[in-house]
Amino acid sequence: MLAVIAEPEGAAKNLFIGLDRYYNMCGVKYTWASNTSSILVCCICMWGVIAGCRDAFEPMINAPATGYLVIEGFINSSVGRTTIQLSRTGQFAQNGPGPEARASVEIIGEKSNSYALKEKQPGIYESDLLNLTDQSCRLKIKTFDGKVYQSDLISRVETPEIDSVSWRRTSDGLRISVNTHDDSNRSKYYKWTFEETWEVRSVFTSLYKFVTKIDPVTKKPIIEAVERQPGEEKLLFFCWKSNVFDGLMLGSTAKLSRSVITQPVTFIPAESEQLGVLYSIEVEQIALDEKGYEFFNKLKTDTELSGSIFNRQPTELKGNFQCITNPAESVIGYVGFSSKKRKRIFISEVEAQWNYAVLCEIPFTILPVSDTLKKYSDRYTPLYMEPETQTTPQLLFVAGKRCVDCTSRNASNVRPVFWPN
Repeated sequence: MLAVIAEPEGAAKNLFIGLDRYYNMCGVKYTWASNTSSILVCCICMWGVIAGCRDAFEPMINAPATGYLVIEGFINSSVGRTTIQLSRTGQFAQNGPGPEARASVEIIGEKSNSYALKEKQPGIYESDLLNLTDQSCRLKIKTFDGKVYQSDLISRVETPEIDSVSWRRTSDGLRISVNTHDDSNRSKYYKWTFEETWEVRSVFTSLYKFVTKIDPVTKKPIIEAVERQPGEEKLLFFCWKSNVFDGLMLGSTAKLSRSVITQPVTFIPAESEQLGVLYSIEVEQIALDEKGYEFFNKLKTDTELSGSIFNRQPTELKGNFQCITNPAESVIGYVGFSSKKRKRIFISEVEAQWNYAVLCEIPFTILPVSDTLKKYSDRYTPLYMEPETQTTPQLLFVAGKRCVDCTSRNASNVRPVFWPN
């Protein structure tokens, strides 16, 4: 990361030197299920928006007074927990979905063995640690009002390991892809998501801070510059940002002779912040059955079409659930029976030959007296104190917050557990 230093208007023309002895100057829902929920609800609500621009909206489906039940998640076929999210859309005149709380949720195996899920928070249901050996199963839900919903019998689909997550530097940025294959040729449909995390660093180090005290004489608040505790400056210098992919990324090898696929994952434009220091991405892969792929592909298509009010109305989303109590009631969602595979990589600024610069004002000096400190405390952060000499008074170096406090750049100073030292 580079720092482009600009001189602030009206500031004293002091050259800033010496801080590299402390640090080298090279230095923004839920899980994927919730993201899918947003897309599902968006598709439904856009029906009303599209028609509302013309005539009174008359939905093609007879929506129940309680709205539609939305079911998300998947049954974990590997050793682990299964998490299912239940929500309910309001009628079209109401706002957004709400969690479907106090329901009874269970996995029923092919031999009628059942495994109950517990409600961890409103609308979020989780199983104990399981090792399901069934080749097929179904999900059964009983809502608090007594309605029973049940999935079709879901066949087990094995998710192959991710072969690699690769990247390629281009003239306009950096492209990341995921590569996988299945020698058995049984896994032909895939769904991916990812989370990216990157480190951001401040340009300058702050060894002092502003504090407000009460003047013992006047009893009025005054501002002072005091030295930070050892190590406190690191909380302003090292930060991290994260982003979770909230779309639908699908791929299929059904039309290929072999189940081998390379899927573009994301693109990072040149000179962007993500690769200013160190970048990491974790890709998650889930194998789908054919019906699941068709459901999510239709959902993706409808979401893209609803980007304009002049596009056709989205198709009705039919998943693999039915309302046993009332077969005429539509249910939204598709739950598969598979496992997640993950792979994480790191890319450094040096490896990517990246060029990212932070624009900063030249730090300048002020007198460390209360009235002056009050004037600058909102926009600036103190760096260090220059001691008084025979010819100059004691002076405080300050700089703009964005270049001193990395948390002011919408970042967190909590180091991720997977981050290298």
